[in-house]
Amino acid sequence: MQLRRAAPLVLALGVSACGAPTEPAAVATSPPATPTLSAEQARTLLADSWMARAGADDGALAALLDASGGDGWIALFHGDLRGADREFGVVPASDSARLGKARVHLERAAAYDAAAALCREAGIALFDWRDEHRETVRTGPLEPLLAAFLRGQDPPPGDDHSAIRALFAGDSSQLPDPWRARRAFVNGSGDAADAAAAQTAAPDVVDVLGRDDEAGVTFELPFDDPARLGALVRAELAAAVALAEPLGAAGGPIVAAASAFGGLDAPPTGDGGSIPAWLALFGAPQPDLDAWLHRWSRGAAGRSFGDRLPLDGWGQGTGSDDVDRILRMAAGLGTPLLAGLADEPGLAAELELPQLLVDGLLREQMNRVLGASPAQARRLGERSLDATPGSLGGSPDGGRAGVSHRNDRAFLLSLARVYWKAGQPDDAVRLVHPLTSDLPPLASVERPLAQLGAASTVGQRGETNQL
Repeated sequence: MQLRRAAPLVLALGVSACGAPTEPAAVATSPPATPTLSAEQARTLLADSWMARAGADDGALAALLDASGGDGWIALFHGDLRGADREFGVVPASDSARLGKARVHLERAAAYDAAAALCREAGIALFDWRDEHRETVRTGPLEPLLAAFLRGQDPPPGDDHSAIRALFAGDSSQLPDPWRARRAFVNGSGDAADAAAAQTAAPDVVDVLGRDDEAGVTFELPFDDPARLGALVRAELAAAVALAEPLGAAGGPIVAAASAFGGLDAPPTGDGGSIPAWLALFGAPQPDLDAWLHRWSRGAAGRSFGDRLPLDGWGQGTGSDDVDRILRMAAGLGTPLLAGLADEPGLAAELELPQLLVDGLLREQMNRVLGASPAQARRLGERSLDATPGSLGGSPDGGRAGVSHRNDRAFLLSLARVYWKAGQPDDAVRLVHPLTSDLPPLASVERPLAQLGAASTVGQRGETNQL
């Protein structure tokens, strides 16, 4: 399989020629023989992948990049969603730009979805910790109601704070802003101003825990309702479908992904369109439509790439030895995967496509192992983390935020969840905080994690009186 016109495409994507693909670092041990993948097996596995097709038909990829707004795909490849949005335009001027803008909405939806789950879990964990340490922490007047609401429980007895009590019965009209505006957005009854309020960083409400008048300090507990992140997911998915559906078959992967992700029935996409459907996956760690649908349906449809690996012991076990074995296998996958994509390195090597595949495989295992062993999940996630974001290009802001062609926002948020589960909330905050400059609503994840980080230091740094 010959990669043609690789150099022009590499230059268009802002990638410097660097030769061989990046291999995951080898594990420092002397293990028994590790099962590996042959080039022929890899070629069979990747025959229908967007990566192999880009090599065989790089003219289609060039057409995507050369179209009006095509530079947005370059930004999207590097994880620069803001830059991609700008290049694709408010009203996309080409099918290429329209498809790319739909992908931007899909990527944002994935980030907000990962954030919503983490926001709820961390918020409940914080209230649990505060309940367990009630004798040493301040209690605000709203805390019992807020904790019950987040946990999905009935409100505690009383007639105080009627605006929040009404929320338990579904009435959010009396809430203070911005919570009222955001709940209107959540319920689908809001206006443009309410939708704008959902995009800001401020907490929904702040519970005043007490004051130290002598020191001039007010102690506060911010509260974030995860429902607004869920509503942002739905809004982004709807926008993705609206852009992709008129493209016919070309937009089919986007429509199917957004519909499966949101638990909706995918509308028919027809047969029209000037763009091959596989190009909708450009830059994704999922190599083909089967793996793509498996990822976006959360495993309800399709089949993951990892499930198809013909390697004994891959994806089995959750202990340290099991993860050692998985990491050894992953360390040897880069070379056969490259051979499976192309007869000559070229574009596949320069864009680090084998590494992108290995990252995706390791992240599947990270998610699988997390429930049984957060510490082992952390090992898998860290092995797939791009430690030098921006090495292939992209925006400086993205590099500072840890975002790159390998590190998408949903993964960084998932890794933050792993860190928190592994007892490292401060490390989780370090991943989340830089992402808030691009997506301000992610501050609703950072706040409970930061509070949990402070809680973990009580008795060590003298912070009891601040909680």
